[in-house]
Amino acid sequence: MDYQKAKGKYEETSIATASNNEIIIWMIQKALQNLEKAKVALQIRDLPEQNRLLNQVQQLVFELMIYVNKQTKEGKNLLALYDYINRRLIEANMEKSLSKVNEVERYFIELLEAWKEVKKKGTKKSL
Repeated sequence: MDYQKAKGKYEETSIATASNNEIIIWMIQKALQNLEKAKVALQIRDLPEQNRLLNQVQQLVFELMIYVNKQTKEGKNLLALYDYINRRLIEANMEKSLSKVNEVERYFIELLEAWKEVKKKGTKKSL
């Protein structure tokens, strides 16, 4: 088994056994990685790669929405934030806007910090 296959299998197993908080943190980290790569693609004008990466971040946003408890005020606020992030990603992609990618990245950094705090406190509450 080559390195990429082994790494993929490890990630699959890790995700299958992870808690919801760990999955959310992983998705946010993946979004941040893709945003960094998308910024580079934007700067060197690799438009197909920029499009692919920003679309992957959008897909991660949709997947994050699945974990939101839509019955709570906090959940509704989080859903609205994810919706806003998604719209900004669309705009960033269409306008080739580095500033909008940076804005989305800042939101994901804040979300990552918040979810790490939730995990650290052991909070089971869904947002």
